[in-house]
Amino acid sequence: MIEAEKFNASHALTMIHLFSQTDEGFDDFEQFVALFGAKVEVDSIVHIPRRPTLRSRFNETNLYIGWVRDQGRRSPQSS
Repeated sequence: MIEAEKFNASHALTMIHLFSQTDEGFDDFEQFVALFGAKVEVDSIVHIPRRPTLRSRFNETNLYIGWVRDQGRRSPQSS
């Protein structure tokens, strides 16, 4: 949010890019996102709703957050 403000951006994105197929830590991430009133799934990006009662200097910035899983590189021999 601070970087978005520096550049007068109206949107900010926090993305967890996992290089594993096990989604280790996703449960913790899901609980963290729930604190902001949103529900996230693996390989998705969601909008974090604004809370009009919360006074913040970031009220004009739309925040998105997501968790994406990398499929991994294929070796040239497996093509």
